[in-house]
Amino acid sequence: MAQDHYRILGVSRNATSGDVKSAYRKIVLVHHPDKSNTKQSSEIFLKATEAYEILSDTDRRKHYDGNLDMRQRQANQPRPQTQTQARPQPQPTQSRTTTKVSSVAADVTKLTLIFTRGQYSESEALARQIIQKDGKQPIPYAVLGDIARAKGKLDEAAKMYAYAAQMDPRNPVYQQRHEELIRNYRDTKGPNAAAKATQKSAMTFIVGTLLVVSAGLYVMLAKEPIITPGLALINTWTLGLVIMLFLAGVSTGAVLCAGDYIDRFNASTIAATNKISSPILMLATVAIVNFWAAAALYAVVTITQRGFTVSHLRFMIGIGATTLIMAGAAALSVAKFEPLQVLLWGGNLGYLGGVCGWMVADSFKRI
Repeated sequence: MAQDHYRILGVSRNATSGDVKSAYRKIVLVHHPDKSNTKQSSEIFLKATEAYEILSDTDRRKHYDGNLDMRQRQANQPRPQTQTQARPQPQPTQSRTTTKVSSVAADVTKLTLIFTRGQYSESEALARQIIQKDGKQPIPYAVLGDIARAKGKLDEAAKMYAYAAQMDPRNPVYQQRHEELIRNYRDTKGPNAAAKATQKSAMTFIVGTLLVVSAGLYVMLAKEPIITPGLALINTWTLGLVIMLFLAGVSTGAVLCAGDYIDRFNASTIAATNKISSPILMLATVAIVNFWAAAALYAVVTITQRGFTVSHLRFMIGIGATTLIMAGAAALSVAKFEPLQVLLWGGNLGYLGGVCGWMVADSFKRI
């Protein structure tokens, strides 16, 4: 008999999405691999995660409820009995099939988890293993599409999204990402497409440089009262400096996105499985404290988990370069800013501004 996801999470059929999330969190606090490494906890965690993935998604939950109702109706139907009717014998093939389906479901759940953590190499290997076991699973194809897109292999990504959409036509994300890459392919293959793309990239780079330099000029020439005299780490900062650092970051993020140096914000931060799988957002908390610490952590995570992506690397380099420019402007300022303070802490504001600029520029590119 198929598993009852409501019973696994310990919620009723009319439970709200908040109830489902709360029940899942309680199970995670006890049975997460970081909390318990027993086989029983591992099985409970995998089953609960699978149940949560379905019940937290409106469309998948509706589809699951329909199947659950159908199974209950079939179970309640009386079965005709005859004296000569032989008791059906268990079929070994059915048992093997059930075991295979359970194994694939566990692998898909594990795939979603490790991909969300940015473990791209392990995710790619596991996704291909799942496809070999069951080629009708959509999530492995979607994960392979996201990985290929992150590496700049757009043709391969489009093909994987197409497979995912074919396996799960009800999921609009797969089809949307496939069509997006197809449109991008057509744009790059049109007449004079290469020249237009080069011109666009050059123009946006020039505009971005001018915007950042303008912010630097303001820092060099403006005379304003210090707003942080009691803070030793930034005791020479003014309101104008704070605003310019943030706006320089906004300009950098917006220009990188508008010039197609980095991918779409949504595609770079939200996986096709509708889970956040981006170090750019995950490291935002660290960047608030110190950008260079976030950059170092990103480098370590990228190397150890082999989660390199072109867009994320370019974004980090862009914010780093902007911070250096602003620190140079501080060194030449008439207000006598301490350049080391700007170098060490200016990237914090630049990083957050960069994320905002990336989001805003991406919103204008939506079709």
